[in-house]
Amino acid sequence: MSLARKCDRCGSFYIPESRRADGEYFNAFSLVYRKPNYKPYANKTYDLCPKCSSSLLEWLNDENHEES
Repeated sequence: MSLARKCDRCGSFYIPESRRADGEYFNAFSLVYRKPNYKPYANKTYDLCPKCSSSLLEWLNDENHEES
C-alpha cells in the first residue's frame, strides 16, 4: 500500500520514497521558531515532491545566489 502526498509548492502528487540514505533526499521541511536561550520547535511543515526538494537543495547549496 502506498501513501501519496501533494507537494505544498507545486501541487503535484507524489509517492514519498527513501531513495537515498546519504541525507541528500528529503520529502518535507519544517520552519523552526527559536528564541535566544530556548529550544527550537517546528512551526510549520511543508511536503515537497522530488523535483521541488531537488530545486531547494540546489538553491541552498548555490554559493553564488544573491542575498538581499
